[in-house]
Amino acid sequence: MGEAAPDDDFDEAGLARLAEERESLLESGVPEELLAVSSWSMPRHAGHEPVPEVWLPEDWNSAGWPGIDLLRAAAQAGMGFVLNPGIDFDLREFGSSLPTIRSLWCAYDAHWTTGLDAIADMSSLQDLVGPNTGEVVRLDHLDRLDWVTVRGSGLLSAAQASAVRNVGISTKRLPRGFSLRAQVQHLSLEAAAVDLDVIGSLVDVIYMDLVGMRKLDLAPLEAARALEHLNVMRCRVVTNASALHHCTSLRELRLQSVGEIEDPASLLSLDLERFQAENCKSIDESFATAALANPGHWYIPHATRATPSNDGISTALDVTATSDDRYEIAFRDWGWLHQLLGGAITDETKVTSGELEQAFAAHLRRVNASWIDDHIVEFDSEGDATILIVPNYDFAMRIQAELDGLLNKPERLREDLRSRTA
Repeated sequence: MGEAAPDDDFDEAGLARLAEERESLLESGVPEELLAVSSWSMPRHAGHEPVPEVWLPEDWNSAGWPGIDLLRAAAQAGMGFVLNPGIDFDLREFGSSLPTIRSLWCAYDAHWTTGLDAIADMSSLQDLVGPNTGEVVRLDHLDRLDWVTVRGSGLLSAAQASAVRNVGISTKRLPRGFSLRAQVQHLSLEAAAVDLDVIGSLVDVIYMDLVGMRKLDLAPLEAARALEHLNVMRCRVVTNASALHHCTSLRELRLQSVGEIEDPASLLSLDLERFQAENCKSIDESFATAALANPGHWYIPHATRATPSNDGISTALDVTATSDDRYEIAFRDWGWLHQLLGGAITDETKVTSGELEQAFAAHLRRVNASWIDDHIVEFDSEGDATILIVPNYDFAMRIQAELDGLLNKPERLREDLRSRTA
């Protein structure tokens, strides 16, 4: 059976690139036996030094190929390692080769990668993508780290190492007092609750992603005079948007799935090359009309613009995805609720987030007790918001509909609240 003739231009160019990469990998010290599973890391930013990396096969195990002795030789040659999901790997297996490892990429789920304390001995480490772990390992002494992505709270100290310029953090909350070094240039921060003073000192930051925050106060960005690109995604409430006028280098602003924006009109006077907004509750048709008259490229897809609502309920419960692929349902419109109920439930107090949480729980238990008793619906309320956490989008829509029904029955809600405040 014959083979189809390859595209000669593509084939020659592709073979030339492969040969060039093979030669460069060998020159860097990569063992010839590992060429089939090795490649150069992608350049992260201008000036970033690529690292030759071993991509372990998905079916790898300690008894298979490549063996641990060969991997240790690769580590001694200054290579990095990509540990994909499905690979059980104990980092302590590297033994005396730990200090020469230059990059490490771990699977998201922490159970795949064990021996995380061994990372502290990787004194040559430049790039780190850690697993989602709460196991605390101090890594701020690794003075060659440049590019760091941490998931969970356990490896946060890596983001505080002295040479780090590129930081990605995905965690539920940042600990009180956590801060980053001023030289950080790229920051991607995903956290439900965070004190954004952590970014106030980042005078060199150029590119920033802010994701998944319940309340995002942009005031600390007044100090980010070098900021050129800002992405805000899946944030419920954004305040002090006018602070962006102090970001004199800002050229691009992207908003995606953002809830309430305080003073959205202040965004219209930003001097931007590019603005894009999709599925943002405060970006309506009138905003879009004014934006289109601005110089530069202002893009707001018509289908994603907010439209007026007369039902009063659709804006009361916000549904947003979380960093762990679950969904949060939040209520924070206390003025609307106070008006709906015709005043305070008791003579002395207004409804608190905790009291509304209990009323929501009582209602959902009446519908299906297992939702509450089996912790299918969890609560994580704060002072200004009643928050429910559910496992998937379809179930979030079901719970939202049930709570909408309760909010459409003020007398039933008043009875539940009275029983919680009595």
